[in-house]
Amino acid sequence: MSSFWMSTTHSGEEMTARAIDYVERYCSITLNPVVVINELDGGHQSLRLHMGPVIEIIAVHDMYTDTDIPEADNWRLGVEGKVIALHGNYFSRGRDRFRVTYEAGYEELPEALEILVEEIEAYAEAFDGSAGLRLEQYGRDYKWESHLAIDVQQAPLIQRLNLWRRL
Repeated sequence: MSSFWMSTTHSGEEMTARAIDYVERYCSITLNPVVVINELDGGHQSLRLHMGPVIEIIAVHDMYTDTDIPEADNWRLGVEGKVIALHGNYFSRGRDRFRVTYEAGYEELPEALEILVEEIEAYAEAFDGSAGLRLEQYGRDYKWESHLAIDVQQAPLIQRLNLWRRL
């Protein structure tokens, strides 16, 4: 279990940075473009990338054979953020066999996400002292908690965040 806390004790810039971090952690997305490296298990028709949205795949490398797998006629990037083997093929079996290097993030941040970040900041600022929002993670499940707040106040915010969440 990991815990993430944001409160009114943080400065303005830190509050914004923590709100962005909050959205990124909950939704498994990155708001600013970054290069990401995932080591993924084989034995499936696709490799599920951990961060999104995917801008481009830089390399797919088979660590067991120490070879790069060229895109042409071998794999393609699926809409849902997966590297998909072509022609009904599967990626060879093996734990952490494939190292996928890719660029993920938004080249231009959607306005709806900007508004969500602002709403999270405003929500935390609505309370005095050290009150704020907390995100508890239990494996792949999340539980939102707030100090001195009613769950009904969080529901619309969480519903909008879930629209952006990669499961």
